[in-house]
Amino acid sequence: MNLTRRPRRLRRTAQIRNLVHEVDVRCDDLIYPVFVTEGENVQSPIESMPGIYHYSLDRLAIHLKEVWEKGVLPLLSFISRSARYSKSNCTSSMFLLAMASIIGYTL
Repeated sequence: MNLTRRPRRLRRTAQIRNLVHEVDVRCDDLIYPVFVTEGENVQSPIESMPGIYHYSLDRLAIHLKEVWEKGVLPLLSFISRSARYSKSNCTSSMFLLAMASIIGYTL
């Protein structure tokens, strides 16, 4: 194949260039996993995930502030299930308490 000019059909507009450019990962692309457990002052490591911990509600907001300051905003929370909070009509469920801690409200 002898080309006299380089075809640039995939690079004409900025939108097309963005579709075909090399993969680059930004902080906006990352999702931080958050594991919440019962107790006070708990920060126990998860052995299969180095650098990731189970946090109690009192440590959760402090830790997330550090994560957000580094530029990682999206998070996915995993809440430990407990018999104490397992009632479906419980207004102070672990999930609600964790979400309130994350957004800075108190229930």
